[in-house]
Amino acid sequence: MLQVQKNAGDRALALLEGPFAGLTPAQLELRQMVLDSVPAASSKLAYGHALDHLFAFSAGQPLSRSLLQEWRASMDTLAPSTINVRLSAARKLVEEARRNGMLGAEEAASLTDVPNREGDGTLLLAKHGSQRPDVFSRAGD
Repeated sequence: MLQVQKNAGDRALALLEGPFAGLTPAQLELRQMVLDSVPAASSKLAYGHALDHLFAFSAGQPLSRSLLQEWRASMDTLAPSTINVRLSAARKLVEEARRNGMLGAEEAASLTDVPNREGDGTLLLAKHGSQRPDVFSRAGD
């Protein structure tokens, strides 16, 4: 039997096509708007996962700045880049809701000012010991 191997983009899109139990029609609509606004399959996958995580965390509570800050704090054990991708997805959600008349400009502005998590460089240091590699030096210097 011949098996066709799908590329990563096809797999990512296939994961996004199934039903999403527990989401309200408004959440499903907003989720789809966000996913339609990003072109890369990997971004669709990451943003979809982030929004599903946000919707599960909110447990039906209305979106607020304090809820987003609490959500950000709950992800403290994750890598800063993961947290920042998830926050980007939430910002995109707010932007799409504003553009489609679901949120006012002032409310949207208050929801999008939750700051990113700053990285501390520990992964680079863990990989290279106490000395950081000089990534800007020319070969042979």
